[in-house]
Amino acid sequence: MLAADLREPLVVAEPVDAVSPVATLHRLPDPAAVFGSLAAVLRPAGGL
Repeated sequence: MLAADLREPLVVAEPVDAVSPVATLHRLPDPAAVFGSLAAVLRPAGGL
């Protein structure tokens, strides 16, 4: 589990299998940018 400020690019040591932003996306100014940041840390075929 990782807690992060999703207004900033997400940084992880290695790609992850899944990302689950809970009750946050509707509160952020640019949800599309957040999806890009989350997708960037996923392994191939990882789940969002």
